[in-house]
Amino acid sequence: MKKAFTLLEMLISVSLFALVAAASASLNMGSISTYNSINERHQHVQEIIRVDETLQRLITNMKAFWWKGEEGKQNIFLGLPESMRFASQGSVKTLVDGAFRFCELYVDDDSQLVIRYQMRPLTAGIDFVEDKTLYSVLANKVASIELSYAGIDSELNAGENESDLSPEWMSEWD
Repeated sequence: MKKAFTLLEMLISVSLFALVAAASASLNMGSISTYNSINERHQHVQEIIRVDETLQRLITNMKAFWWKGEEGKQNIFLGLPESMRFASQGSVKTLVDGAFRFCELYVDDDSQLVIRYQMRPLTAGIDFVEDKTLYSVLANKVASIELSYAGIDSELNAGENESDLSPEWMSEWD
């Protein structure tokens, strides 16, 4: 003869199933939350690495570049507190590429740290040309950047020792 479940047995089994399901759901929600926070952190670290590698490559390959124009010989480098223009030597991958990239680093109106560059020199008479300019967004949600420049006065007075000179920090460099 087949024995049926009693109401009490059914209530106990449903209650146990509900407890296991609730514990499982809580564990899944915790796992999803942890995954999302790890993923956000990973993306943030990747963004920092991209900024670091890009700037390191461009700045370590920065070269003094002089352009002879109607106004005379002028250096391409222009350092301002919130932006910097410079020439960086790069590898030539196609015939259109030159050996130099003329770059500007700044924060745009959308709070993005941007590097824009082109193969044409940037001088007082020549600025970025829209159809020949490339943009790279290095980081998002950047409120501002503050750049400083160090230089040493190359003129020594009589009796001064070269080792006594210390760098002078400036907010602009032209």
